[in-house]
Amino acid sequence: MNSDLPAFKPDSSNESMTIERIQGTDGIRGPVCRSEDSSSSNPLAALLNEGVMTEEFFELYTYAYCQELLEAGFASALDLVVIGWDPRDLSGRFNEAAVRGIRKAGLTAVVVDVLPTPAISLYQLHVGAACAFVLTASHNPADQNGIKIFLGYANLKLFPEDDKRLTSRCLSIDYQELRNAPLLGELRNDRQAARKLFLDFMA
Repeated sequence: MNSDLPAFKPDSSNESMTIERIQGTDGIRGPVCRSEDSSSSNPLAALLNEGVMTEEFFELYTYAYCQELLEAGFASALDLVVIGWDPRDLSGRFNEAAVRGIRKAGLTAVVVDVLPTPAISLYQLHVGAACAFVLTASHNPADQNGIKIFLGYANLKLFPEDDKRLTSRCLSIDYQELRNAPLLGELRNDRQAARKLFLDFMA
């Protein structure tokens, strides 16, 4: 996560936050904590003021990007979004929150569980998903986590202007409304299929 993010008061409204880009060179990653252990009133304030990502931020981030895809015409209701992770989230709290964000946006969360990042992006191409989320902090310590995004068709990463639009989208969302939003999208478990595809590819 960027270390030079400006500080904001914990009770700041999203509208008062003017940060241009919350992502680093490959998604976003950094220290995580449970929402109840944060002193901030919303997940963006926790990130910008305390430098931590809560499970609520994971939900907000995946929801915001799925909304970007829908609005841009790169996805339609119930289209597939692949999501997988590394094994660091032992409780599943952050993983489950990210899945909720996808479903609340009205897309189908295709869960592939614990797999290497290349296996997750490969499965995205295989099923023709609109995008893939990989929840990992790579080589960072175990108390950190992160979110990588792979775009559809060619597994592209976000360009800087895409990062800025996603940041703006995150800032525009009222998390209290999102917290109570219904799960509009479906849930699909493709763990075994994704694992088999990767093993076959590597054979």
